[in-house]
Amino acid sequence: MTDSNCRRWITLADRKAIGDALSDVEHQWLTEHAGSCPDCGEESKFWSALGKVMDQPEILQATFVRLPTENRAANRRADVASFHQRYGWAFGLAAGIALSVSTAWFLRGKPKAVAVDAATPVAQLVSIAGNVRLGSRPGRAGEILSPTERLHTEQGLACIALGTTITTCLDVNSQAVLSLKDPTQLVVRLERGRLLSRLDHQSPNRTFRVETPGAAIVAKGTLFSVRLDTQQQVTVRLHEGHLWLRTPSNQTSDLFAPSQAVIQQGIHVEAWSDQAVAEDRILLALSGLPRSGNRTRLDVMTRPSGADVAVDDLVLGPSPVSAFLAEGNRLLVSMSGYAPVTELLPTERGDTLERSFELSAIPSPSASTSEGADPELKVAATSTPSASSPSALLTRAQGLRSQGKYRDCATVYHQLIASYPRSDEARVSFVTLGELELSELGHPALALRSFEDYLRRGGPLTREARYGRIRALQLLGRDTEQQSAVAEFLKDYPDSVQAASIRRRLQTR
Repeated sequence: MTDSNCRRWITLADRKAIGDALSDVEHQWLTEHAGSCPDCGEESKFWSALGKVMDQPEILQATFVRLPTENRAANRRADVASFHQRYGWAFGLAAGIALSVSTAWFLRGKPKAVAVDAATPVAQLVSIAGNVRLGSRPGRAGEILSPTERLHTEQGLACIALGTTITTCLDVNSQAVLSLKDPTQLVVRLERGRLLSRLDHQSPNRTFRVETPGAAIVAKGTLFSVRLDTQQQVTVRLHEGHLWLRTPSNQTSDLFAPSQAVIQQGIHVEAWSDQAVAEDRILLALSGLPRSGNRTRLDVMTRPSGADVAVDDLVLGPSPVSAFLAEGNRLLVSMSGYAPVTELLPTERGDTLERSFELSAIPSPSASTSEGADPELKVAATSTPSASSPSALLTRAQGLRSQGKYRDCATVYHQLIASYPRSDEARVSFVTLGELELSELGHPALALRSFEDYLRRGGPLTREARYGRIRALQLLGRDTEQQSAVAEFLKDYPDSVQAASIRRRLQTR
């Protein structure tokens, strides 16, 4: 047998030893090569016997593991000499195990097998923005996903935490399926688009891999993105760490950061460029969102939807947005053709921050303002709304809110609602005003009135208004009404993030 076949056998045997998943073809090749190559066959017997020491220490009394002969070193090339060095290390390990196991056998009888954590990590949404579907339903940050969940991002972004050590983020127009039933082999199958995964240190008993129709990417502790284009070409960008790549034809390659590989038929490693970092910039930032610990869920809704939402320099994506934050205080909502909205978020982290904004359109000249039009008509077309119009009052209230002038902001909202009670601007302001009175000004009675006013009119923020009403009733000590409202909310929205928050509060009482 050639040295290249022996090197391949060593590589596959090492991967199998640390728990990496091998294909049926690779398992068969390992067995066949060990049966035809005396040297590799000898090593296979050695490792097999070493493994039995742990489960059957009594074999130490009758069996001595035979090491390969010194003739192997003389017959192999220098670049395979490391093959022997592994035996010296393994023999020392075997001797140590033998001594430890023999002592344990003498003192305590047969040792117990070392327990392996076989729990499947929980998959939880940490961020979702825009039009994203989980199966056939929408989702919010904090929602627990099934071990075989399908995610489909259209004009949106989504990030999932797998336990406390892995985050995977999907770009726009992407589709992926989770496969987490086997706790030792966590798999994300990318069916379209692009994803980026960030892994902290992983247990040696667990592997994580991304699969596409044309490649499998196995990672331990690393940061990388995978893109699958319409021609089924796979592009892998490794920002940190080490990856192992495999094609359907079993061509394999190691990849070390920073580097990029294109996989189509074969594996072609390309030079690293700054463009790779730029194209992954948004997903790189989102992958750093907190998986657990002290964090706040921020929910942002806008009318119209699709506005860009950012906190400090972190782009969360298009509205509606639901994301966990550990830091960041300046909220920015922007959309082409509309006045931007900013707000200073509370510095103390809480359970949930809910924000809704009615964006104010920026007036643009009409066709009648073209050159040669009547000057008086041109002035009328370009003039801004009066200072007391609904849109002007809403813009003013949003500006005061962004400056942290909550009392003045509430005054303007009250003026808007009193002056134009049937306007769209007034209707959307009820929930915002209720949150302001409840969270910033400490007026639960006024907040309750705002939420109930919105519920009498109805609208897309009904769930948020009902949740705010529950919190106001709690602060007012109206326990009977609160309990009734909670029961109805849990019945109507059992899988919502607000329902999960209510259950947590009930458990801590």
